[in-house]
Amino acid sequence: MNNYLKLPAHINNINNFREIVKSCMRENGFDEAQIIKVQMAVEEALVNVCNYAYPDKTGDVELKCYCVGEGCLKIELRDWGIPFNPLSVRDPDIKADLADRKIGGLGIFLIKNIMDKVSYRREKNANVLELIAYKKKT
Repeated sequence: MNNYLKLPAHINNINNFREIVKSCMRENGFDEAQIIKVQMAVEEALVNVCNYAYPDKTGDVELKCYCVGEGCLKIELRDWGIPFNPLSVRDPDIKADLADRKIGGLGIFLIKNIMDKVSYRREKNANVLELIAYKKKT
């Protein structure tokens, strides 16, 4: 099964990336509940790329999904847009009154809370976001 996809960073392509993640996770024995959560995290990351990575032009986003050990899945998202480290964004104050909350940051907060590990690096003019999920023991 091909667990790699590179497409234009456009909202209409997000379901294609979600399907790659689902297929890869099923291949590696992840349960449906965890697949849905990880798909949500990937979707949030992709929405950020689609909306902000290429403000003045169009560009691509690449997804690789593979097992890096027993029960450990790595998803690598790469774009060649403006440099942006999502991990530099402060977590939102989710206990503040809605009227007092700042807009933004919830998607990144969600990603960090769904995934077991999240890392970022800038490599060869690309943003690389790595998401790691460990298979939950049943």
